Amino acid sequence: MVRSETDEYFKIQAGDAVFWTQEEWHETRTKTGLTALVIESETLNPSVYMTSKNTIHPS
Repeated sequence: MVRSETDEYFKIQAGDAVFWTQEEWHETRTKTGLTALVIESETLNPSVYMTSKNTIHPS
């Protein structure tokens, strides 16, 4: 489960990708743990690679 500055969590599963903007606050929680791959880039445009499942907007 992930969330931004709102109280609403979004379910994620194996194979999902989550994009956070630079300096965007976020939180991840699990019952069983997870392995994450983190990519930081000033030039990466995630919309080229990702389709929108849910959009999380900070309040």
